[in-house]
Amino acid sequence: MIVLSVEDRPGTVADAIAALAEAKVNILSVFGWAPQGVLQIVVDNPRKAISSLKKLGISCTEGKAEIVEMPNKPGTLHAFLTKLAKKGVNLRSLSGFGSKSGRKSYLVWTLS
Repeated sequence: MIVLSVEDRPGTVADAIAALAEAKVNILSVFGWAPQGVLQIVVDNPRKAISSLKKLGISCTEGKAEIVEMPNKPGTLHAFLTKLAKKGVNLRSLSGFGSKSGRKSYLVWTLS
């Protein structure tokens, strides 16, 4: 997972993503928020991604992230988060979505 900072203005996220596309880095997950201009990206090749972003002068750091696929049914997320808590895992961020079919859910989480 890479956390990068971009200016809070139109086109800055597109520019960062363009650098990753040009470097042939595949994005598995993206999550961002403003006005801080923070973007959290899970990629298939973090070293290559960081190198391409730094060439553009984009500040970024690497961290640990997990992507989990689970059934899309009531209680599944709660059960998973309870397991993490029992293991002492402290989450830095959490993002999730369901598949178009509605059968699967995907959870992306990062460690603090």
